[in-house]
Amino acid sequence: MTLPQRALDAATHFADLMIDRGRDRYGPKHSPLFVGQLNAQTHSLPECTAADPGLLAEQREVEGCWPSRVNLLFDFGLLDALRGLTGVSGDPRYEVARVEHLSHLLGHCRHPVSGFIPWGEHVGFDVVADEIRMGDYKRWHEVKVAAIPWDDLWEADASATRHEIEVAFWSHICDEATMTFNRHAEMDGRSNRGTEPCSLASSGGIYAEAWAWLYRRAGERKFLDRSRAMMRLYRGGVSPATGLFCSSEDRPTELWYGDVLDYGCALLRIAELLEEDRDALRGEAVAMFLAYDRLARDPDGTGYFDTLDITTGKPVIGASRHYPTIQRPRHLETWIARDNSIKLVTPAITSGFAFATTGEERLGAMFDHTIGLLGIPQRTREAEPMIAGDVAGVILALAHAARRSLREERLAIASMLVEHALKHNVHESVITSGYLGDRRYYSARAGCSDLAAALLAFAIVSLRLPVEPPPIRQPLGALAW
Repeated sequence: MTLPQRALDAATHFADLMIDRGRDRYGPKHSPLFVGQLNAQTHSLPECTAADPGLLAEQREVEGCWPSRVNLLFDFGLLDALRGLTGVSGDPRYEVARVEHLSHLLGHCRHPVSGFIPWGEHVGFDVVADEIRMGDYKRWHEVKVAAIPWDDLWEADASATRHEIEVAFWSHICDEATMTFNRHAEMDGRSNRGTEPCSLASSGGIYAEAWAWLYRRAGERKFLDRSRAMMRLYRGGVSPATGLFCSSEDRPTELWYGDVLDYGCALLRIAELLEEDRDALRGEAVAMFLAYDRLARDPDGTGYFDTLDITTGKPVIGASRHYPTIQRPRHLETWIARDNSIKLVTPAITSGFAFATTGEERLGAMFDHTIGLLGIPQRTREAEPMIAGDVAGVILALAHAARRSLREERLAIASMLVEHALKHNVHESVITSGYLGDRRYYSARAGCSDLAAALLAFAIVSLRLPVEPPPIRQPLGALAW
């Protein structure tokens, strides 16, 4: 059997198992929701015991991702895989399951006071207790680092989708005049007006895209105005010396997390929504990518600098000017992120998306360079599993870049990752996380469903099937933020 067919079979068997065994059959009320974690042996929720702990349990920072939690932000790969399999197989079960999950979550699982969707790392819907759970440490509504399929959400529940974009996202704004915002907001609906901003471009880009999308859907000018105002906020923060902006107000001269890359992806998606602004937004996004590539790429060819001073373009190595107790390393790590950082997979995935979207050859060169730095031939010779979301993002980027360029060598590189994932991340039809070597658990937060979508995309592109391959939804990979 060929590798693309094996990848297609793995995605199909995974989706079948999730429909049959990976839905909410827990607590007093059962539902069509897909669970966020699954034990690969028992095909049930982890018991959160010493023998069956699950992943991330009791980690206060990420209560929205504990074993019993459903979290829409990390389900998009599964939903994309179900849609893609509908097109490939013609079996209506996949589409029915996809719509049922979205419709139930949007119709029955939102906050009873605010109507906010329980998504992000800090809140989630508990399928055992049948209620939203919020952390005692962080209780925030927060959305970042995702390409959200708003059309799908609208088709499932237009009222809930509009409420999230119009009301929930607007509540994050601290100052309407400047559009500064806090990426965190209280789940009960309290506004951030008058509070101190604490932004990240990975959230601001989502708001701007959502408002542009709702403008196109509803035709109301206020949403276009909001989108353009948010984009002006970031445009105004770009350093004329470097073409980069800072990561947040508390580090005004430094770029952490490669924020311009994720925001540049959002600009490219907004460009497809706002035809009148398309060329300008595309040019702005491409300029950000090229500025980052020019300044973050170490001239000696060994890697990308972890942190940049946006006023000088020089790397920040050692103590941050704004957080002297935080030491900034020289380079981004390849597949393992340090605290307060990202992985090299981020420039690879985002530049792959940008190249596939624009066809800009300079972005293609950036993509090929970062792929080379990942050392995929060497990494795939190791017996340890990789984190599912990381390998998924790179496979998706390679598949879409190959589809854009018709360059078979990109698919050849992707095939190494596919082969490795099929061997080390797929067990009895379950896609497991690879997090800290884990082979026991499906975890939506770790990007397992994104890996299902990536395997399907690889098969569709390799076999040249007449179906749109799943897109890149989580451009930072997994467990990096």
